[in-house]
Amino acid sequence: MALTNHKEIILATLHAASHAELQDENAAWRDIERIFADCSDDDGDEKCRMDRYIGALSRLYAEQIHTPEFFDGMSTTRFERFVHAIPAPAGMTITRDLVKASIRRLDARPVFVTVTAHAAAH
Repeated sequence: MALTNHKEIILATLHAASHAELQDENAAWRDIERIFADCSDDDGDEKCRMDRYIGALSRLYAEQIHTPEFFDGMSTTRFERFVHAIPAPAGMTITRDLVKASIRRLDARPVFVTVTAHAAAH
């Protein structure tokens, strides 16, 4: 099933994570399509592909939401719900455990601090 078939659900999940309007819904969708395409059928180590995918989605999430509710290690976070709303790119397997493991490897919290601080400065 094509990514476009999931557009409403994906954007609704992203919007539900926000306490305000999204920064730019059209730009968010273009970024999601780009991230999805970049990770589809990408040759290389599965762990590295997952980390690039989760890292790119976390930057998009932080830019759009401005409210990092990222990872507490136990419960499913809003970010993880967003990740799971997007169908897995071709050649990738997306599971709860793989997403959490990637988050731990990336320690993506600094991404949120940087993006939030950058947005506050402008």
